[in-house]
Amino acid sequence: MNDEAIIQQRIVGRSARAIARAQGCTLAEVSKVLDRFTETTIDDKTRKHTLALELARLDELQETFYARALEGDVACGALITKIIERRCVMLGLYTPQTATLQVIEGEAPRETSTERLRAAIDRIRGKTHQDDPPVTDQDDPPSTH
Repeated sequence: MNDEAIIQQRIVGRSARAIARAQGCTLAEVSKVLDRFTETTIDDKTRKHTLALELARLDELQETFYARALEGDVACGALITKIIERRCVMLGLYTPQTATLQVIEGEAPRETSTERLRAAIDRIRGKTHQDDPPVTDQDDPPSTH
């Protein structure tokens, strides 16, 4: 099993299963090789070095196109804006816009003053709601007077 061959095959896009078959090893062994490669390739120092180099490259690009942007070159102005945005993203200064959803519950329909007056008059008159059965004399208990 050749670690460098496994890594190169994976870099060009070959699947881990195909690599295992070609190398005559298990899929787990291919994964272990890739894990070792990752641990030595990506660490905190590598991230910092890469960030510093990419920021320096953006600085050089910005220096090249900034003066032309100030002179009115629209394409250069757009490029400078992109460079600034990229730098902000890389440094964690740019937070994507978010949508805030607000749920506003509708109020129950309020009783109008006319409806309140009608209800008060109905109570005074002893009138019942439409859903109630009509009141008859037979329903009334006999008077004890």
